[in-house]
Amino acid sequence: MSFFGSFLSENPDEEAGNQAQVRKVIDTASVMGVQNIGILAGMPLPGKSKMQVIEEKVAPFWGPLCDYAKPKGVRFAMENWFATLLQGLHHFERIFEVLPADNFGLNFDPSHLYHQHIDYLGAVDQFAGRIFHSHAKDTEVNEWKKRWMGTLEGAWWRYVIPGFGGIDWGCYVSALRRNGLADVTLSIEHEDSAFGREEGFVKGLNYLRTFVS
Repeated sequence: MSFFGSFLSENPDEEAGNQAQVRKVIDTASVMGVQNIGILAGMPLPGKSKMQVIEEKVAPFWGPLCDYAKPKGVRFAMENWFATLLQGLHHFERIFEVLPADNFGLNFDPSHLYHQHIDYLGAVDQFAGRIFHSHAKDTEVNEWKKRWMGTLEGAWWRYVIPGFGGIDWGCYVSALRRNGLADVTLSIEHEDSAFGREEGFVKGLNYLRTFVS
């Protein structure tokens, strides 16, 4: 189950309302027997760095929700979309330092790390205990465009179906397995404009079957 939004705010009333909404999602997941809720950790706030927001806002907002969710058997799986608080691995590390609850983890998406030149395989090793779910999405890097435009614009990379980008899915699945995560679900996230809706899912599924039964 997923519930995506920008939950953190400088307005206490707005944050309280957001917490109430998340509690309703926790209750729904519990009734339906769903263990993981896919979420976003939060977005940057005006005038503050991502690290500042992590240190000031994450524990007060998500801590009580983790406490509420735990007896119901529900966990939060944060997607590491780079636009949110989880951009680099130093953000991953710090967010789990400020909130070490064992039901606060990751919906790990290697595609968001790949175009940043961050070691997505090393990240699996380092944060294995926090990976509850995984998106299967690839990233194509156009090296010619990057050399022409530089790295400060984003048009030199795009998200693609697994097998059509640069991620080594054999090594990625192996990293999950060797870290005891063979049962983590891989869900294809289709954001590839080169393929239609059904076609992209079928091609991604057929490719991933090479590595996952």
